[in-house]
Amino acid sequence: MIKVKILTAYPEMFPGVLNYSLMGKALKEKIFKIDTINLHNFGVDNRKSVDDDPFGGGPGMILRPDVVEKALLSI
Repeated sequence: MIKVKILTAYPEMFPGVLNYSLMGKALKEKIFKIDTINLHNFGVDNRKSVDDDPFGGGPGMILRPDVVEKALLSI
């Protein structure tokens, strides 16, 4: 069995569309398994934040590398 680990801030979204078509059939036949790792479990501050403003300013948000590192090291 192939084990797939997905780092995400939204684990409730999985398997989502992966539950359909050939991927859904493979999941049902236990050809592969999806494990989600919730990035918020490794977040910082009281809100368990996983993102921050981009270095140098600008629009949008980026994932904090320290949060991603902690999540990866937990696997």
